Amino acid sequence: RGGLSEVVKCLLDAKAPPTKNHEGHYPLHLAFQNGGSAFALIPMLRQDMQERGLLGEVECDREGSVKTPLELGIENGKLTREQLVQVAPTTPVSLRTFLRVEPICVPAFLLRLKAENCSIPPEQLVEFVTVADVCTCLRECSDSVCALLDGLLSEPLVENPGWHPLPMRLSFAPRSRLEVVRNIFNPPRFNLCTYQREKTWAFDAVAFHAPAWHAEWTQKEHPILDVGIKVCHMPEIVCADVFHELCHAEGDVFGHPLVRSMVNLVWWQGACKVDIMQLFLTMVGLILMVVDQGNIFGDATEDGEARRLVHLTNTTDGGPLGLDVAPAQKIPYRAALFIGARGVVDLVHEGLQFAGCVRLGRAKDYLTMGNCWDVFRAVLAIRFYCQQDEDDTIQVFLILISWFRLLEMSFSEYYMKELLPITMLAKGLAPSTIVCCVAVCAFTHARWAMFDSPLWPDIFYDTFALLITAGIPAENDTWILLFSYIAVSCFTVFFLNIFISVISENYAAEKGAAAVSFERKKYGLCYTFLIRALMLPGRLMSTPAMIFWTCASVVVQCFMLAASEFSAPASASLCGLVFAQGLMLLCCYQDPAESWSRPGPDDPRPPRYLWVFQIWTKETPSTEDRIQSVISEAFAELDELHKKLVEQGFVGDSEASED
Repeated sequence: RGGLSEVVKCLLDAKAPPTKNHEGHYPLHLAFQNGGSAFALIPMLRQDMQERGLLGEVECDREGSVKTPLELGIENGKLTREQLVQVAPTTPVSLRTFLRVEPICVPAFLLRLKAENCSIPPEQLVEFVTVADVCTCLRECSDSVCALLDGLLSEPLVENPGWHPLPMRLSFAPRSRLEVVRNIFNPPRFNLCTYQREKTWAFDAVAFHAPAWHAEWTQKEHPILDVGIKVCHMPEIVCADVFHELCHAEGDVFGHPLVRSMVNLVWWQGACKVDIMQLFLTMVGLILMVVDQGNIFGDATEDGEARRLVHLTNTTDGGPLGLDVAPAQKIPYRAALFIGARGVVDLVHEGLQFAGCVRLGRAKDYLTMGNCWDVFRAVLAIRFYCQQDEDDTIQVFLILISWFRLLEMSFSEYYMKELLPITMLAKGLAPSTIVCCVAVCAFTHARWAMFDSPLWPDIFYDTFALLITAGIPAENDTWILLFSYIAVSCFTVFFLNIFISVISENYAAEKGAAAVSFERKKYGLCYTFLIRALMLPGRLMSTPAMIFWTCASVVVQCFMLAASEFSAPASASLCGLVFAQGLMLLCCYQDPAESWSRPGPDDPRPPRYLWVFQIWTKETPSTEDRIQSVISEAFAELDELHKKLVEQGFVGDSEASED
């Protein structure tokens, strides 16, 4: 008692047996729990318990009420992080404890393991670390996850290095026509990846045959570059849980090869298809709205007017909208069918995302402004189809939404890195916008007091024209002219310039962070894709079948839109368009290569492992390395100069030996 090292050492020298207290704690537990002066006792107590064969029982991770000494040390907070790392047992159990309770200690603990030659092999590490632990580390301390991911990677075991060695150079040429198109809109890739059901570089020496997937990585098309091949030993690491944490991660985790491989796998094998399909549907909807609008407001000839009326009303159920359309009706009818069908499909799409969040126990994650906006525009599209009056408000909103929806395209990295700094400007404009709005309100209120006119629209319009266009009104009243001069001067010289300066500064900041913003957006899209994919069958079609049914869906939509001009009921056309668009999106969620889809609970096949093919790049030396190099070169030059002085006789041998 008292924590005196002399007393404890005396008891240990006397071979006093350690005993448990009523809580089941040994003296080692109390040393971790109390910290302070007891910190120095931990090595002695651990050595004594190891000699007695009790250390494994005390420090093992048992399922029970008694916590390990390390857990008590973290929980009570009497030891610093450096002390915890210093006295933690060099076992996988300690690493798991740090991951679940104190993730910030993980990098230092892994460095200690490496310094003491106690590094944990990835094959052993995955027996103690799960995907949930990786997610916890990402959530609590994303800076620590890089060290953990490095520990999960290693070179694969080569079964037959003589006949089938691991390749050291790989072709980075496009492997399909789709990749050729992709390389036009995106920079060259510096890492490749594949998701396979084995973690060894296998080879059948009897049949002299390698697995079929090896052929893709042994082709000889240029460019061929030096690579390092590693495999992640954690099975099924590509999942929605990991991507959920990556969406909120910070630090250097985005540049880790394993993280880049995961996002590239999900993005290019699945999420990108949905992005391109949504862009295609948006463009078709806009084209139909433009064409129909041109037909309605085309040449005002009697024949043309009669033909348009036939198009609008010659159906069995009162028109393609299911309504008795008046001659003055201005609703683009084919666009209304197509956009209404898309609204239904988008609403189902959002329902799948919500159901996926509920399945993962994250229903609250769906309640975001972005998802609410997606639901709103889907409902607005359906309302556009059901519109019965001549009000153009919904149509105008849909036109604006459709055009701005083109900016959501994400498959081109070149395009997005230029666009994201512009679209992200709104985040930093709130304070300056509030200041400008206060100034506008102040000037508007003052003008309202000067003139006997309604606030809306007269006073508001006059004030807006005065401040934005700097148009001085033609007034003879000196007071009104003086007020106008002051208002224009303050707004254009002060408020407007401040607003422009803030925009410039925010744009420069967002431009510098464009790469990180783009990666974070891709993580979010991949997470949404995986959430929706949980609720859809992903292995219904092969790749040729996906292409066939996508083309067939396009043909069906063209037929339905053409039939809507004649005698096809609007409800039948709408159902056909909904089915075709839904089938197109279902094709985007197919995973015939099993690159990202989640395995079923009863799947008897082996788990999948992520393989990473990283280009070898010459590492930039750190500042310490450069300083050390300069010092070493300086000492080498001094030694050479000293030898020359000795040879010339300027320095004697005795002096040289003393030096």
